[in-house]
Amino acid sequence: MLNNNATDAALLDLLARAPQGLRIAEIAAQTNSWPLVPSRRSLQRFLKALADQGRVSVSGETSARIYRLANTTIRDDGWSRATNLLALSSTASELQRLVNQSLTLRQPIAYQCQFLDAYQPNQSAYLAPAVRSHLQHIGSTSAGERPAGTHARAIYNRLFWSIWPGHRRASKAIPTRGSIPKR
Repeated sequence: MLNNNATDAALLDLLARAPQGLRIAEIAAQTNSWPLVPSRRSLQRFLKALADQGRVSVSGETSARIYRLANTTIRDDGWSRATNLLALSSTASELQRLVNQSLTLRQPIAYQCQFLDAYQPNQSAYLAPAVRSHLQHIGSTSAGERPAGTHARAIYNRLFWSIWPGHRRASKAIPTRGSIPKR
């Protein structure tokens, strides 16, 4: 069976791509392409756990039950929009409201050519130094130099262990670095 975290992430991804929501039969049909296909009952358990955590909302009964991401509203133009996911300042809330307006209601504006022309590559910057250093700090990986491929190897190892079937039972059958034949 798939790892709970991997399954949860995959189910949330499926639901994110279907803002109108999905029935259990539709979810089961889309999981047929997964490396390890969960049973319908397993899907129901995963979805119930996500609903209990408040990450998925459920409406309807029995076979007409529809699962969709929680905190998602369906706008009249068919697009979904997550709400109440972040605490926003009043300025940010106003900007969000303006961006979410339909195109016909937005006030047209032109580019500020002086602002764009003032930029000189490798000499000036659009962002203040404090903002740039903060973004660099939060975007950097762990401190220190690491050999090439280390980050990718760590991701591969997590993926490998999350999808390896029966890895707890068959630990002796797991290929290790020394057991892989060289060519």
